[in-house]
Amino acid sequence: PMSGRLLEKRICAMIGKAGAPELGFDLFAAMEQSGGRLGAYAVSSGVFPMILRYVERLQDRMDKPSQLVTFRFRTRLNIPPEPGTLEEAFPIVQTCLRRGDIVTISGQEILAVLIGADDAGCKGAADRIIRTYQAHCCDSIFDMLYDIREIKPNR
Repeated sequence: PMSGRLLEKRICAMIGKAGAPELGFDLFAAMEQSGGRLGAYAVSSGVFPMILRYVERLQDRMDKPSQLVTFRFRTRLNIPPEPGTLEEAFPIVQTCLRRGDIVTISGQEILAVLIGADDAGCKGAADRIIRTYQAHCCDSIFDMLYDIREIKPNR
């Protein structure tokens, strides 16, 4: 498990921002519009640290687990993934997740917050995403990998 503050610092470092504005209703309205009718909400990497702070506060009140899943690509030929690889995989990740989960692209990774998911549920969702990616984007050069970390509230 990784504390929420440490996650926030790492994500801010990845996106090159020192901090982000406070969470408000306008942000959630934008998330609602970006998410469409199915799947996870897509947010920019700039607001992702705010979302993590919100998830931490939500966990304090509701006593439910949340997980951060990091999807990345590894090549068998030791070459970096092509620029379009993340953009190709992103809609698959977004659609395979539940409505209310949150997903973004940050650097060479796709980050997803699964609110209210335990470890087993998160592993099942990540495995389903990888199977779907392999079925739709059958590219034998890339392996899609994931890492799961529990988001712990700051107490």
